[in-house]
Amino acid sequence: MSTKALDTSKEKEGYEPESPEIEEGAAKPAEKKESISSVPFWKLLSTADGRDVFLMLIGTIGAMGNGVLLPLFAIVFGQFTDALGGTEIDKVKFMHTVSDISLKFLYLAIAAAIGSYLEAGVWMYTGNRQANRLRTRFLAAVLNQDVSFFDVHSTTGGLVQGLNEDSIDVQNAISEKMGSFIHHA
Repeated sequence: MSTKALDTSKEKEGYEPESPEIEEGAAKPAEKKESISSVPFWKLLSTADGRDVFLMLIGTIGAMGNGVLLPLFAIVFGQFTDALGGTEIDKVKFMHTVSDISLKFLYLAIAAAIGSYLEAGVWMYTGNRQANRLRTRFLAAVLNQDVSFFDVHSTTGGLVQGLNEDSIDVQNAISEKMGSFIHHA
């Protein structure tokens, strides 16, 4: 098969060369740039009601408590290694020290379980509530549009897909990312 036959088969399949040559006097194709304005961070929480504010407060307390536990764990672990490497000869005193430190680890584990639940569970719940409220507002705004809006500005499934993607992004930002930010801050 000759190279000429290969080149024509590529043209038939809709093949375009990687670097098309543009004549010097010809106008370059115009590129469309969509400018999407950024939204302030607190606008994410614009659909929160009183119950959501209370839940976010509880979730914030849980996230802060969960964030404090790692440094506390390091302190207790340091006490544990000091007890193991200590020069105490009395076995009873050593066992008492290790028992106290073991109880501190248990208390830290219980606090971590409670803090993690409050951080993850409450933030996820309030994020879901706010995203559902946002979907409802969006649907109401779309249904209040003129019929001509659907002829010009929308495609089949475009509104639903946009609603779904955007509300999932907002829900993730409110629920997972907000709790993690507070936890690690």
